Amino acid sequence: MNKIITHSGQFHMDEILFISLFEIFFEKEFEIIRTRNKEFIEKNRNKAYIADVGMIYDNKYNFDHHQDDSLPAACMLGWNFIKEQLNIDKNRYKKLESFVLEASLADTQVTMPAEFSASQMILKLNYLGEQEGFKIAKKIVKNMVISIKKEDEEIYKAKNILKSAKKYFNSKLIEFEQFIPSWKYEINGIKTPEIEHVFWKNNDGNYCLQAVPKNYDSFELHGMKLIDCTLPDFLHKKMFFAVFKNKKKLLEYVEKLYKNKK
Repeated sequence: MNKIITHSGQFHMDEILFISLFEIFFEKEFEIIRTRNKEFIEKNRNKAYIADVGMIYDNKYNFDHHQDDSLPAACMLGWNFIKEQLNIDKNRYKKLESFVLEASLADTQVTMPAEFSASQMILKLNYLGEQEGFKIAKKIVKNMVISIKKEDEEIYKAKNILKSAKKYFNSKLIEFEQFIPSWKYEINGIKTPEIEHVFWKNNDGNYCLQAVPKNYDSFELHGMKLIDCTLPDFLHKKMFFAVFKNKKKLLEYVEKLYKNKK
């Protein structure tokens, strides 16, 4: 299946998100045909994926929702199809799931989106003209999906971060075998109260030390604030992050930090 048919005229986040999800997860570029010609749509039943137009939903080729108010928008119908086809773990793409759900609720008018929400910003691109605006919108939404997908995959990867981590000072300090940007989702004051600080070797060969936050999205610290002394080569003014030229200096610093706490 190499074609996606969707409606012409004013475009929305719904059908563009549907297209982006299909291209990213099925790893191919589809020929996009935008039309409301009923005869053309009927001729292409079962020959193309038909999204947000056509008045049929069968979870196989046809993904319209306008004929049934109980259905979510095309983007959610398509996303559910992708998850089934690729046997995707329900916990793997939680942020992407939320993104698709928000677009679906906005499109079906279950919730009124804020003026500068993602859905409304895509709608505003219609002012650039139907053809040009659609091309720009498709590029933007596709990159948004790629970014959210990568973030979800990093979060999923972080679930195993503790298995390979080395522990120091009665597990108050741990060393990452490999830095994962989303580590805070798995290591924070709520999930791992015994851990106060983490460290890792960066691409420059230096060692980075960071205090653990109270929660994954919190600026408030669970681990004690760092202290000012001559050992760090860099110390953030907010006293939560420091850089050291070698591991020995970092461990010496942390030992001093914990002794200072007593």
